[in-house]
Amino acid sequence: MPLSAADVYDCRKHICGTVRAKASDLVSAFLGSIFCLKKPGLSFEDTPLMRQNARAFAHCLMGVIFENRQEYQSALDEFKLALQEAPDSEYLNFKIASSYLDLAQYDSARREIDNILRLNPDSLNARFLLAALYFEKDQMGSASGEYEPIIRQDPGNILASASLADIYIMEKRHQDALEVYKRLVQADEFSPYLYFNIGLLYFKLGDSCSARESFRKAIDLRSDYTAPIAALAVMAELEKDYVRAADYFKQAIIAQPDDCRIQANLAMVFVLAGSFEDAIQEYEKMLLDYPDYAPARAGIAEVYIQTKKYDEALKYLEPLAVDR
Repeated sequence: MPLSAADVYDCRKHICGTVRAKASDLVSAFLGSIFCLKKPGLSFEDTPLMRQNARAFAHCLMGVIFENRQEYQSALDEFKLALQEAPDSEYLNFKIASSYLDLAQYDSARREIDNILRLNPDSLNARFLLAALYFEKDQMGSASGEYEPIIRQDPGNILASASLADIYIMEKRHQDALEVYKRLVQADEFSPYLYFNIGLLYFKLGDSCSARESFRKAIDLRSDYTAPIAALAVMAELEKDYVRAADYFKQAIIAQPDDCRIQANLAMVFVLAGSFEDAIQEYEKMLLDYPDYAPARAGIAEVYIQTKKYDEALKYLEPLAVDR
């Protein structure tokens, strides 16, 4: 399984509950519903007051439903109706700004952020939104400039720290990102996802020994977590220790038997080791479950080409060449 900066988002998926697909994911990941707002990173003091207004509360809940269904314009409309009933609600201004970010209407998002700052000049929620806005506009320096003071004010702020680490990784500031994750793991020493990302950063910095130690710590904390297992497999593969690499990929398959990508990587290790029959068997097992899985068809065809069995290779390649 390839190691790339994108793997770091695995941490975001698990500690924040979502993979960052849109800017507002960064700032609202901890907000599963307005019944549960007190989470690391964000808080809204006005929500109990808003819940006393039944009409505002109903429109807000409807907005949350539309937001969860990715119907962002409808969500925005409901949040605006709620704001008419509770015009001083920082939370509703936050949700409106988030909706504008989802709709890529950045000027409108900035106006709503300014509204929040007028309500509360010290609002960390507005800083999160502003950082997300800068992130979407590829203004990474400005985004970092919003996260850093939040972390200085609240060193245990998981959301701001993880988001800042994302930016550092994109800027290839791997040592800085590593320091951020080290601080996070001090606050949550039992998180396998943090240890995985620490291992990934050590790997990028060329410290293979520390990378392995972190990946193994992640596996110790959660034995069915396939990302660090696959990372150890890739490291063994790069060292041309194909037997150990295959063992790790087999371990990952046991933990997650339905992930055909892991099976494809195991087959590729067999190819690299020259164990062509084992590779063919692995590809054939994949194609029984996923007959249209292109990497498996291409992979088994490549093996047959290497062994000069061209008719067999064509049998697997021809369906890929047909327009569907």
